[in-house]
Amino acid sequence: MPRREAEYSEHQRVVLVRAVPAEGLSAGAVGTVVGSYGNAGYEVEFTAADGRTVAVVTLRASDIAADLGGAVRLGCNGGAVVQRYFG
Repeated sequence: MPRREAEYSEHQRVVLVRAVPAEGLSAGAVGTVVGSYGNAGYEVEFTAADGRTVAVVTLRASDIAADLGGAVRLGCNGGAVVQRYFG
C-alpha cells in the first residue's frame, strides 16, 4: 500500500525532517506553512527567536511533519503513527 502524503494547511506549524544546508536549516527546525501548491509542495517560512525570517523554502510534504508540541507526526506506516520527539 503506498504511503499517503500528509496535507498541511496555511499557518500550520511544521517541523523540517531533513536538513536544508543551502538555507542554513537543520532537521528539527520549526516553520509555518505560508503557501500550498497542491502536489508541488508547500512554501514554509522559518524564523529566528526574534521573529526575523531566516528562510522561506518550497518543500515536499515528505520534507516536513506536523508540529505536535514536541512529538512530531512523521507519517503513517500500516496504520501506526510514527513520531519523533524533539526537545
